[in-house]
Amino acid sequence: MSIHELVDSWRRENGYVGRGVVVVLHGQVQGWLNALRNPESWVPGCVAVDADGLVYRAVGGDDQGGADRWDAASSPLVTLVHPVDESEPYAVFRCGALTDRISLADVREHMEQKGYSTFAEALDSCYWSWRSILASADPPRSV
Repeated sequence: MSIHELVDSWRRENGYVGRGVVVVLHGQVQGWLNALRNPESWVPGCVAVDADGLVYRAVGGDDQGGADRWDAASSPLVTLVHPVDESEPYAVFRCGALTDRISLADVREHMEQKGYSTFAEALDSCYWSWRSILASADPPRSV
């Protein structure tokens, strides 16, 4: 079971669908928060999933003093970026040497249009749509 499936199931069973953050450690739900905060209350390695399906990891610190901060989880293919200058958060897509970015507002719009139940599903769909566009483009020709 993926972390999103675990969290979605827990949300439905406990009445927290569409709100707050669910914290997971070692494949078990540890708790719920109305907002992502207080990393020092959680050990490093905890994973938090918000209502949009965005994933954050508790990093730094230690088991006794708690984590130093929450970082947006990323993969080699997609990185979530939350700029400190209050501009729109976005996702960066990577495929080999090519990169592109999409605003999280556009991903939410895609989610609504396509009927995805989680933000993570919509983000994944956007990424693979982008990859298929790259694959169908004419390859560059050498001169």
